[in-house]
Amino acid sequence: GAGNSILLPPAEKPGRADYVIMESTYGGVARDSSGADEAAGHEAFAGSIGRVIRDGKDVLIPSFTLGRTQEAMAVLDLHMRKGTIPAGTEVYVDSPTARRITAVYRRLKEDLSEWARSAYPGEPLRFPELREVRSRTSLKVHGRRHRPAIFISSSGDLAHANAPRHFVRMCDDPGNLLCIIGWQSPGSLGARLLAGESPVLVGHQEGKKLKQEWISPAIATRKFHSFSGHADAAGLLEWLGAAVGIRHVFLVHGEEEQSL
Repeated sequence: GAGNSILLPPAEKPGRADYVIMESTYGGVARDSSGADEAAGHEAFAGSIGRVIRDGKDVLIPSFTLGRTQEAMAVLDLHMRKGTIPAGTEVYVDSPTARRITAVYRRLKEDLSEWARSAYPGEPLRFPELREVRSRTSLKVHGRRHRPAIFISSSGDLAHANAPRHFVRMCDDPGNLLCIIGWQSPGSLGARLLAGESPVLVGHQEGKKLKQEWISPAIATRKFHSFSGHADAAGLLEWLGAAVGIRHVFLVHGEEEQSL
């Protein structure tokens, strides 16, 4: 891991190992450890959201259901407690799969980080502003007057599920914010938006019908790197350096350039 999770404890150091199979996703990347990068850090993420909410607008966070959604929930809760994001801001999470995964976090509280256990003396990832609802409930919010809100919805690259459905309802307002917090598969809507393409072809399921329409989005789009689940080159080498007796290392889960 990248060592940035607020829900999970630090990675355990390896002991003795003859062979190591290790990921290499960011094997050629050196992250800015000073936090000077404007897109780095949960503070920048929360600060951007806070400004949008105070201006009376909404935020969309497309998110992978396993791990990323739960981290985003916790970071939002933490920064509402700090006041970076206005207290009382409703957070809608409408993925059924994410809800089942969050239930696992709640059952396994003793395996979570020290912060998580102290921040949630009761059930983890429960806070007053959280709305774990069905998709039809969260989508209806856009069609009525409502307080500024945050929507966490799958998929993480806006390729399918509910995230593109939220996007088409929010994309015309330049005051709204789209937060990209994960890897964007090539050709996905998320990747095209980050590349600045306009118009973009958006496919979204409405009832039993798949709609496709060209949209010139006005919504602000920002990429945040602070949720990455992968260590950079230094982090990978630090972890590997703790292993004793290695005869061979096999690198997986990385493009050739990063593995090299």
